[in-house]
Amino acid sequence: MKKLFSFILIGFIVLNACDTDEDTINYVLFDSTLQEAINTADVSREGESNGDIIIGATDILNQVINQYASYRETAVNQGTIDIATQRLRDAINIYESSIVIIDGTSLIETIDLAQQTHNNAEEGEFPGQYTVGSKAILQDAIDAAQTVADDPEAIQSVIDAALSDLLMALNTFNAGEVPPLDFTALEEAINSAQELHDNAEEGTEIGQYQVGSKAILQAAIDDADAIANTSEGITQTDVDEALATLTEAVNTFEGGIVGGPERDTTELEAKITEAQTIHDAAVEGTALGQYPPGSKSILQTAIDDAQAVVDDLSLPQSDVDAAVVTLQTALDVFLDSINGVEVLSFGGSDYIETPSFQGIGGGAARTMEAWVNTSGNTNQTTLIMSWGINSPQQKWDMRINTGRLRIEFNGGGVNGNAASTIVNDGEWHHVAVVVPSSASSLNDAILYVDGAVQTTTGGSANPINTSTDNNFNIGRSASQTERFFQGLISDVRIWDIERTQLEIINNKDTRLSGNEPGLIGYWKLNEGTGSTVFDSTASGFDGNIIGTPTWETLTSGLPFDE
Repeated sequence: MKKLFSFILIGFIVLNACDTDEDTINYVLFDSTLQEAINTADVSREGESNGDIIIGATDILNQVINQYASYRETAVNQGTIDIATQRLRDAINIYESSIVIIDGTSLIETIDLAQQTHNNAEEGEFPGQYTVGSKAILQDAIDAAQTVADDPEAIQSVIDAALSDLLMALNTFNAGEVPPLDFTALEEAINSAQELHDNAEEGTEIGQYQVGSKAILQAAIDDADAIANTSEGITQTDVDEALATLTEAVNTFEGGIVGGPERDTTELEAKITEAQTIHDAAVEGTALGQYPPGSKSILQTAIDDAQAVVDDLSLPQSDVDAAVVTLQTALDVFLDSINGVEVLSFGGSDYIETPSFQGIGGGAARTMEAWVNTSGNTNQTTLIMSWGINSPQQKWDMRINTGRLRIEFNGGGVNGNAASTIVNDGEWHHVAVVVPSSASSLNDAILYVDGAVQTTTGGSANPINTSTDNNFNIGRSASQTERFFQGLISDVRIWDIERTQLEIINNKDTRLSGNEPGLIGYWKLNEGTGSTVFDSTASGFDGNIIGTPTWETLTSGLPFDE
């Protein structure tokens, strides 16, 4: 029967707690030892022949490596990393000493070493001591190994397993050593408190501290310093409690500043500057982009109230913080009160359809008006309003073509020529098309942009014969339904009379009442919500929003604010 023995040159060093005065931890020895352990662990060296590493020793060494590798990131001080370095060195020595020789003395020698380690160890909660109860566990492992060593008929595999179990128990026992105390946070708090104390001035003026409070704070600092300079007979809990006590003393001291605690008015002063700038630039009135009369005075009062908080040094930080919130609320209310107008933004596949209005038929007089804002320039993105069917002379589409206003029926169209106003420039324009009562053909249609008559090209000598078979559409062709509008539309008007240029100019910049003579359909498109746009005339030609156009609030660009 093979027997096992080895020369196990193991130096288990029990490290006492050690403090460091260095601000940083030196990892050089730890890193080199960790790498050595990684390089040493080689399962191919294991076997049952003379000179082999005993089977299972590599797994034990790898477990120790895995246990301490993380200390590179988690060590709290030099003492902790030194313990980890020594544990790795111990594990390497154990591994290299676990040599198979045909003898059984190695198990006995390891038992003796483990027993000596056990007897010299002290359980407790202080640095350098071992986890309470760990000695009993190690003794159980020693006793189990001794039973195998005392068995003269123990086979090689049993001896190997006993030695492996005992080595693992030794490593586990050493890992339970209580690490050194961490004084880092306590020392930082002591330094900070001492600086606060030394810079403080006692007195009765605002910003000074209550008479006698510095002595109380110094006493707390001294108590904490006494703990920080003692490493024997205390635990990490004692250190943490000292930190909590000092922190409480500092808070009490700062709370005793005359006039209340120190406060930071930086945010409040910045908010005051912002609000005052907005207030001074604002104009009261009823026009778009102006603010309701009296609103500036309300905002100024809120600004003055906030400034009073800044000026009153006796008010605490809570009042300062509350003043920031109050001023921000007043500023939000003021900004929200600006005169604006809701308009519909068409995305290129949205439109409005009026199921109870099919437009004006035949060649009857008519006037079409709207405010538009677009940069579109294709058949699919420039259709403003429409009715009729796509048959000769029976379609009636008002749209933009090559950047200029256009009216067309099937068989012809009147288009602004190269000298006409560009409409698709991303700005607001008023557009209008008039068919006079005396018109005999499409050639007689008149186009207006921003009140100015447009020079035109195209046209047709054929008479206008508009169909009323389809519903009136805004933002889409009623007869060529793949054509839409992309952009903003507001204030759509349909008249069954011809409007003169002067009438168009005089009325384009104001909202109408809806009862003007000849006005048969009027959609302001300013609802701001819902899926219906309402006809402001007595006709009641309300429109349904189809698709998902969005409402936008404008504070500039249009001449009206409601």
